[in-house]
Amino acid sequence: MPLGSIIRALSITALLATAAQAQESRPFRNSWFWGAKVGTMSVGTTETGRTWAPSIGAEWLITRSAGGLWAFADHTSFDITTGVSDPSVSGGVRAVELRNLRRFGFAAVVSPRAFGILRPYAGLGMSLNVIGRARAVPDSAGNPAGSSVQTAIEDRRSRASALGLLGVQAQFSRAALFTQLTATPASTRFLLNDGPQVGWDVGLRYNFGSSVAR
Repeated sequence: MPLGSIIRALSITALLATAAQAQESRPFRNSWFWGAKVGTMSVGTTETGRTWAPSIGAEWLITRSAGGLWAFADHTSFDITTGVSDPSVSGGVRAVELRNLRRFGFAAVVSPRAFGILRPYAGLGMSLNVIGRARAVPDSAGNPAGSSVQTAIEDRRSRASALGLLGVQAQFSRAALFTQLTATPASTRFLLNDGPQVGWDVGLRYNFGSSVAR
């Protein structure tokens, strides 16, 4: 075989190998993912115990070589009851109706390696948790809650907290299926005060392009 043909064959082989390597790393590394998710979340109060409520949300994942930044917004639907201290009612506890939870947050994510199409990841960040509605129930005589009780309810209707994330995604070219767990610790300063909030999601991410400025 002529020397020129050998050189051209080696050049083509090198180019194909480089392209294959870039294609292998491109679905995750230096990418911008948009995603949608559905799932369920364990929420509860000291008055009613815990329940699993349906949730839906959107998320964004900006990656580098072995991790990235994850951001999300979601909505969880429920109707449960809690109580706040109120000396004016019998028993000293005013019933409060709670409806729905909205969360907004972010986490730094690490994902050092993949196992075939599967890529596990973990993250740590912050979450802002806001109860959609918190309404004090009138007492047995029909008397509404006083201003101090209303203030206490409003103060405990939202809370910022740490957030932990564990998940795995299966990569199929630009699309990726994922499942993940999130957890935020309990707080006595929040109306959802019966243990940590634990969420389980499944969803789809799509790689819309590079996260690196060219």
